[in-house]
Amino acid sequence: MDENNLITLIDRIPEIKGQFKLEQFKMGRSPKKGTITQSFEVIHNDPVYLEWKAEIECELDNLPETETTKDIQEIFRHMSGWSDKTDFAQLEAKLHALKNWLKAQNNVVPNDDGAFDKYSEVGINTNILKAIANVQANHIYSGRSEDEINDGVRGHLRMVYFVGDQTRQGESESGQNAGEVDLQIWDKDHLPIAIVEALKMGSLTKNNLDKHIQKLLTKYDPIGCPYVYVLVYAIGPDFASFSERLWNYINEYRFPYPVVKELEMDDIPYTETQRASIFLERNQKEIHVYFYSIHIS
Repeated sequence: MDENNLITLIDRIPEIKGQFKLEQFKMGRSPKKGTITQSFEVIHNDPVYLEWKAEIECELDNLPETETTKDIQEIFRHMSGWSDKTDFAQLEAKLHALKNWLKAQNNVVPNDDGAFDKYSEVGINTNILKAIANVQANHIYSGRSEDEINDGVRGHLRMVYFVGDQTRQGESESGQNAGEVDLQIWDKDHLPIAIVEALKMGSLTKNNLDKHIQKLLTKYDPIGCPYVYVLVYAIGPDFASFSERLWNYINEYRFPYPVVKELEMDDIPYTETQRASIFLERNQKEIHVYFYSIHIS
């Protein structure tokens, strides 16, 4: 999703409000006066409004469902007559709230000139951490499948980036078909910049983890993205013990590419998420691989 496109649509509200026109509505009958009518400002059948509404609804389809997005869609459905003016005022307030949220998500990390670059390595890391934190905070993901948790992470990332889900590329484990990447993040030019693989574990299963790492680094990424992410959803009760075993295994792991910088624990402020990074050399270029241990209760 291009969040700037949605913001541009929301910024058109003053123009759209100019499409309101008076329309007569029958309010009943009087024995003396006959049919009683009253004028109301309406917009629900205006072509300019309808096109704008359709474009916003298309953009909303790319966002995770929230109370705000549901309210906006419900207001659109309700606008069909004499209450258009009141309904539009509520719609305007909801859309402005959504715009402020989108702008906050878009402005992630300042660079040297004071601008914000969500496509930088720090920006991607920050947004992935935000997506993880949002999923952890939502109890609907407790006990859910790996794919459902991935849907939650993807939904939050799509607020900020164009994100592909189950993208078919590279080759499968058998080598006979295309592989399926869990998530892939594209930059502003729609070029792949980061690749994400996730797995859910109740205990550390080394063979399963090895399979995912090998697929991600050698099978599913024929382009060679500069940033690679492995998300491990830990569902056991002893998160600290699980994470310690995970890092010990990764630290001794034999990667398919030379190690440029050894495994290093990153500073994460949360108790239920840990992250480590390692830099590898692939065809004389560095790729940065991030491993997340994520407690999903």
